[in-house]
Amino acid sequence: MDADSLEILSSVRRTEIKSKAVFSDGFYHEIGPAFLGGSEAVPDPHFNRISILQSGKLDKSLLDECIKRMVEGNRVFIDLPFPVSDEDRRLLRENGYHMTGESRSSMALTGADSAPAGGELDISLAENQSLDVFLELFLRGFQTPEDLIPFARDMFHGLVPRNCGPANSRLYLGSQGTEPAATLYLFYEATEGGINMVSTREDMRRKGFATTMLRRAIADARAMGVRILGLETRWNSAPERLYSKLGFSTIARHEVFTNTPDLKYGL
Repeated sequence: MDADSLEILSSVRRTEIKSKAVFSDGFYHEIGPAFLGGSEAVPDPHFNRISILQSGKLDKSLLDECIKRMVEGNRVFIDLPFPVSDEDRRLLRENGYHMTGESRSSMALTGADSAPAGGELDISLAENQSLDVFLELFLRGFQTPEDLIPFARDMFHGLVPRNCGPANSRLYLGSQGTEPAATLYLFYEATEGGINMVSTREDMRRKGFATTMLRRAIADARAMGVRILGLETRWNSAPERLYSKLGFSTIARHEVFTNTPDLKYGL
C-alpha cells in the first residue's frame, strides 16, 4: 500500500473507531500500526476494537500492548488486513481470539454520485427530545434483541450527550410524515469525517431512504471542509454496492476476530 492510500485508510479507520468512542463516552489510542478504542460503559465489541492497519505488523509485543489497553472483561473485535497469514491466525488463537467469519470493507468517498434518486424524507438533527427515537431506530436496525432495547436506549441516552455535539457530530433522523424512518451518524474532526449507524426501519426499506440520508451527510461534510470521508460495511454486501454508487471506493478489506465464542452480530 502506497503512502497516499495508507493516509486515506488511516483516516477512515481512525474516524470509524473514534466515532464509536465518542458515542459511548470511551477512549481512543494509536500504537504504531494499531488503532484501538473501547468503552467501560458499553461491553459490546462494536465499541471495543483493535485494528491493525498493515499486513506483517502484528507481533506478540504489539498484541499484548493493545490488549492491555482494553477494558478487562469486555468483548473485543480485532481486525487484520485480508488475507490474514497463518502466523497471525495462530498468534490470535493462542491469545483467545478466533475468526468470526466476517470480512469488512473500508471505503472512502473518491468518485461521483451515480445512484438513482432517493426517497423523500424530512431530515432533522436528533436533539435531546428526539434522541430516544434515533437510538431505538438505530438499535433495531442493528438487530438488537427487542428485550434489550429499553436498556440500551437508556444507557446511550446518558452517554451520547457527554461528547457528541455540534463541534464533532451530527445525528440525523429521517422521517416520512410523522413516522421516523432512518438514522445516520456523521462524525468529523478537522478535515476527516466518518459515516456510521446508517439504518432504515424494517418496514420502510427499499424506498431509497438510505440514499437520501447519505447524500445529506455527504453534502454537510463537504460544506464543513471534510477532505476524507469514510465508512465501513460488510464486504461484498448490498450496502457496499450502494455506497459505491454514491461515490465511495473500497480501499481495504479486513477479517474480523473476537474473544467471544459464538458471538452474534448486533448490539
